[in-house]
Amino acid sequence: MLLLPGCVDPIEFEQEDQQEHLVVEATFSNLDSSYVRLSYSQPYRYPFNKFEENATVYITSEAGEYIPFYHTQSGLYKPEAEARAQIGHTYQLHLQIGPNSYASKQVKVLEPVPIDSVYTEFAEVEVGIWGAREKALMPGYKFFVDYTDPGGLINFYRWSVTSVIEVYTQPWDYIDYSCIGCPRPAPKDCCAHCWIYERAQLYKVQNDRLSDGRKTIHQELHFVPFERDLQAKNKITIYQHAISEEAYNFFKVVEQQQQRTGTVFDPPPSQLKGNIYNVENEDEQVIGFFDASAVSKKEIIINRKNIKEMNVGEYVYPDDCREIRNATTRKPEGW
Repeated sequence: MLLLPGCVDPIEFEQEDQQEHLVVEATFSNLDSSYVRLSYSQPYRYPFNKFEENATVYITSEAGEYIPFYHTQSGLYKPEAEARAQIGHTYQLHLQIGPNSYASKQVKVLEPVPIDSVYTEFAEVEVGIWGAREKALMPGYKFFVDYTDPGGLINFYRWSVTSVIEVYTQPWDYIDYSCIGCPRPAPKDCCAHCWIYERAQLYKVQNDRLSDGRKTIHQELHFVPFERDLQAKNKITIYQHAISEEAYNFFKVVEQQQQRTGTVFDPPPSQLKGNIYNVENEDEQVIGFFDASAVSKKEIIINRKNIKEMNVGEYVYPDDCREIRNATTRKPEGW
């Protein structure tokens, strides 16, 4: 998942006997943010992602609901637009991949806790960049939330972040390196203006052991570098999930692992047991977790022209902007 420049540490782990395992990233919520991503963990030296694009994917509930998911691209499955998790209902994920049947444990959807506010602070943070072995110090914004914990209950939280990033590139400066006699200038007519849709690799969790019934302020969640991500305009949506203790324990391990290697979907340094299993062979290691949770959200929009801390330079990408992953020339509704 996902960023060109972004908060992803370089991979340092190497394990020659790493085996291929099914990786499941699945969330079902009361908003339109539900999805299932199916892939396979790969040996350390394998250069490509391997996705599962031919699975049968659906969710059932104890109330008799049946919610099918449909493949879109690169192992990503989405439900019908009106599919929503109901607070208080219990859900189970089902996968059929070839002859193998997989299922999750049943997960109950808990009452969401509203986000009181979202805000930013300028910072310079060392982040990893794809293709580089060393981190780079980059200016940008840290994102924080405030929320009020309900008293007298044991609450667990998880946060996720999506972005719509407006970018401008320079296709007229494209250089062809693939031809005989190359490199040579090969200007392209299209396209210089795109919007990129991204989901951050964020596995931030928290509990209320020390804050039961109190207001939590300045909960740090995310960092966005100015380069590319704030070159024009960026609409960032913060999702706050009300999760179970089992989900908290899983994502806490993922959070700790991410700090070491970059992402759970890189070869893991240790086994990570979630709530998904092979129905006929529970000894098979399946990496991932099905999270059914109620979610509250807040959006924040940042324009480059409103950044006062420094002058943000031009994002240099001498190619058709559609070559950037998850980019489109279609203007988002209400932009």
